Amino acid sequence: MSLFSFDQNNQTAERLESLKAGTVGKLIAATAFVPIAFLNHYLQSENANWRETLLHKEALISFAIAIFSGFLFGVTYRYVVRQDNNPQLQSGAVGAFGLVRGFAQIEASLDKKMPLWTGGIWVAESLLLFGAVALSLNWILDRGWIQRMK
Repeated sequence: MSLFSFDQNNQTAERLESLKAGTVGKLIAATAFVPIAFLNHYLQSENANWRETLLHKEALISFAIAIFSGFLFGVTYRYVVRQDNNPQLQSGAVGAFGLVRGFAQIEASLDKKMPLWTGGIWVAESLLLFGAVALSLNWILDRGWIQRMK
């Protein structure tokens, strides 16, 4: 066996583990998004119901973006935490993804004249979303179901 084929097999294994981390990330993001979206809608509306909230076109687009973001976060988080148990790295990854997603939502709605507290809700929603994914991934990584990046 040549060194090249060993390296290629190792890269394939690492990519598979990253794909698994991304898949877990998107599943947890999807699961966490539903109650967060309902709470968000409830705080901004007097007549909130599940069906209206979840089938609204903007909510469906937000759901798709949350799933894609969860996948990207899962892959990235695996690379960030590696073999290290550094809480600053873990919380920094959550903060970075959460703030970028939250601020992007604020920027996209600047022309809608939304109250300022709405932006705070979006940032908190994003931090909760990525926090849930990070907690789940840490639990799974600790059990060895997904291998940490070496």
